[in-house]
Amino acid sequence: MKVLLVDDNVALRHQIAEQLFANGFEVEQADNGLSGLNKAKNSSFDIVVTDFKMPIIDGVKLSENLINDLNYQAQQILILTTDTSAQAIFNIEKLKLEWLAKPVEFEQILAAIQHADEGAAA
Repeated sequence: MKVLLVDDNVALRHQIAEQLFANGFEVEQADNGLSGLNKAKNSSFDIVVTDFKMPIIDGVKLSENLINDLNYQAQQILILTTDTSAQAIFNIEKLKLEWLAKPVEFEQILAAIQHADEGAAA
């Protein structure tokens, strides 16, 4: 399974990428939403895991672009966020996206990816 991991926090992005790779995933990384969008335009991904707050394009705007322009399904996108304010959650949930609050355990990310893959296969 091919995962696009988008996060501006280099250490966290590398940590998650290493764990995904160790669990058999093919992983491409991007450091902001624009870079992630460009990677998604040039390659297809089974799942996109993205941070919520990032420079240039945030995770919600990236998700909107993936869904509206590149035909991704909401269940293919997972948002990781430290912002659990009502407004942030509203913005995430209006797109019907799955999300996890940071700090997040890798097992939660893995479970969300597996759940998304099961939903896509159904």
